Amino acid sequence: LAGSICAAQHSSGESENNGSSASDELLVEYPASFFRRYQPATALDMLRQLPGFQIDNGSSDRGFIAAAGNILVNDVYPSVKQDSPSAYLARISANQVARIELIRGQVRGIDLQGQSQVANVILRADLPPVVRWDAYVRQHSDGPLKPGVDTSLSHRWNEIDYNVGVRIEREANGERGTDTFFDGNGIAIEESFVNQRTTGIDLTATINASTLIGQTLTQFNTRAHYE
Repeated sequence: LAGSICAAQHSSGESENNGSSASDELLVEYPASFFRRYQPATALDMLRQLPGFQIDNGSSDRGFIAAAGNILVNDVYPSVKQDSPSAYLARISANQVARIELIRGQVRGIDLQGQSQVANVILRADLPPVVRWDAYVRQHSDGPLKPGVDTSLSHRWNEIDYNVGVRIEREANGERGTDTFFDGNGIAIEESFVNQRTTGIDLTATINASTLIGQTLTQFNTRAHYE
């Protein structure tokens, strides 16, 4: 079980879409309708189609400010200490996104943190809680089947943006084949057939939440893993 709480100064303005930008060179807006041709399922799918943009998730080993990456959500940088911004956006349904802004300069007081450009994902505020789930089955070589379910819930409650995710997968591994043993002269002296299988449960749970307290952004991130 791991968790973290981060706080950082924030001085941006409101995240409303007033249909205009400070400058065509500093900010380019891409409404959700722009991405429909790609049939995105998540906010991450949309971000991957943003023209001229390459995702940088930052790093968790240099502190929050130095490792923010180039992705914002509603004008603020997600923490990368327990979950990458990409993983966070992968749990947000595409219909929650109002627009994505490509920012190349000072807009609404947003600090680019040394990046040449950042992507700002603006979420809709008029939606009820969104639940997303995926069911899948995987198999590696001769191992047993590994069914799994990945679910998440995203919402905004009392000025707090939060996302809860749970992934459950059958942990299964197997080995099947023939083992041959040789002596020092390279002559086969023994041969045996191997057919081994092990199974279990792999469970991962994540919670991410953020809110502005005055001009201070406070974030809580935690991740628990069991197998």
